Amino acid sequence: MKTNLSFRTFAVLALFLAIFVAGCAGVNTAKGMPDTDGGISGFWAGRWHGLILPIGFVVSLFNGNVNLYDVHNSGSGYNWGFMIGIGFLYRIPVIFEVSAAKNSAKKELMEELERAIKKD
Repeated sequence: MKTNLSFRTFAVLALFLAIFVAGCAGVNTAKGMPDTDGGISGFWAGRWHGLILPIGFVVSLFNGNVNLYDVHNSGSGYNWGFMIGIGFLYRIPVIFEVSAAKNSAKKELMEELERAIKKD
């Protein structure tokens, strides 16, 4: 019974936090408006900005002219590209991890086969 009470408390706090954080989000008034060069960032620019996010973050700490997100974008196309770029960043370590696990499993299998051959 106590577990349900703590789960409810957690759910209420999570809902409150979600509403609070969503209230901080503002409307992008520059969406669809060209930047100073006359360009509007679309899907591919969003994907690139998502891919270079860690580098851009570090640079933005030292340079006030660098932003992580281009406000002069096409809207949902840019947002999708940005999220796919970020998702690809998190996928890279998983790819190497799976590759390392496969190599480890292959190595163990080869060692087991060598032991079986030596027994005979």
